[in-house]
Amino acid sequence: MKTRLIILIELAVVLSLSTGVYGQGTGFTYQGRLNNSGNPASGSYDFRFKLFVDSFGNTQTGSTVLSNGVPVTNGLFTVAIDFGAGIFTGTSYWLEVGVRTNGAS
Repeated sequence: MKTRLIILIELAVVLSLSTGVYGQGTGFTYQGRLNNSGNPASGSYDFRFKLFVDSFGNTQTGSTVLSNGVPVTNGLFTVAIDFGAGIFTGTSYWLEVGVRTNGAS
């Protein structure tokens, strides 16, 4: 009887630990501050994000991510970025952020 109780307790502990495990996706949220002529920007802007393996921006990894029509209020913005699976392997990377007024060439 005692052995059966111990086995049930061990089984309950193992099951409770295994139900809380979740996989993570490859996307992340980038929050930033944008100034225009030294003042906090406001309006709609297009953003371009590139990921590089070197600090000089010579070797890009992954695809370029475009986010058009991002609302910027008092200089603050938030963008969801996903460079795809297999990019983040523990290596250091550099992020290039390009921005323009929405609709500008």
